[in-house]
Amino acid sequence: MSGYDLLKAVRSDETLRSIPVIFLTARAGTEARIESLDAGADDYLAKPFDENELLARVGNLIRARAQERELTELQKEKLTRFLPQPLGEMIMSGTADRFLKSHRTDVTVLFLDLRGFTAFAETADPEDVMNVLREYQAETGRIVADYQGTLERFSGDAMMIFLNDPVPVQNHVEQGVRMAIAMRNRLEALRIQWGKRGYELGAGVGIATGYATLGLVGFERRTDYAAIGTVTNLAARLCGEAQHGQILVTERVRHFVENLVSVEPVGELTLKGFSRPVAAYNIAGLRNYAPSTRSGSG
Repeated sequence: MSGYDLLKAVRSDETLRSIPVIFLTARAGTEARIESLDAGADDYLAKPFDENELLARVGNLIRARAQERELTELQKEKLTRFLPQPLGEMIMSGTADRFLKSHRTDVTVLFLDLRGFTAFAETADPEDVMNVLREYQAETGRIVADYQGTLERFSGDAMMIFLNDPVPVQNHVEQGVRMAIAMRNRLEALRIQWGKRGYELGAGVGIATGYATLGLVGFERRTDYAAIGTVTNLAARLCGEAQHGQILVTERVRHFVENLVSVEPVGELTLKGFSRPVAAYNIAGLRNYAPSTRSGSG
């Protein structure tokens, strides 16, 4: 294998392409130097070469790569403030093209919002409102990351999360329900803390699963990664019906997690935007769990 063949192989391998390459060759002259650089080499030295010069060039390339990594991390950090973290990381790695285009995917959608927040915001100082939102969003955001969820957006005291896009999540319905239970437990602890400050707040959750269309929406100066479809509307409407501590799910969600949780029938709910009543169930809690073998759950 020639040096050029090796260089081509390195540059075509995604895991190796960022490694700096210096060509050491007996070929001298401008033409050979240009040919090497055009082939993808980072630097070029003709033989015989000075060892100290080689070490200096290696040091320069190492420092340059370190600076590139620092810049990439900074860009990733800024990008993930405005897009879901998994998508931001894909964009930075150059693997997000398929997800940026509109596509249809089976997802589990979770809506969560606070109970009593409107009344609280009307009477509390703005600083207190912001502190509550920061605590709420920080705690739930960590749980979303733990369960590989994609946080689509914060909207005041509400948030929308979906699973199985852009990162595939095995058994995403079960993961979504586990995530909701973890949130309920953490928010109950927060509710007690808030109560000590005189804030009467709670939280409700709605979960639905099904196909949605996902992709970028917005304009050239501001874009969001969104999920659109009946499944998102259904999760939002169930969330709107949930009382404090309730996790309301559809019949389809219940079907996938019947071995995982105990449920309480809530009855058929008349939901805005749906022509027929929707059967809903409240997730009471986890029970002894045998892994599900049902298809369609990721």
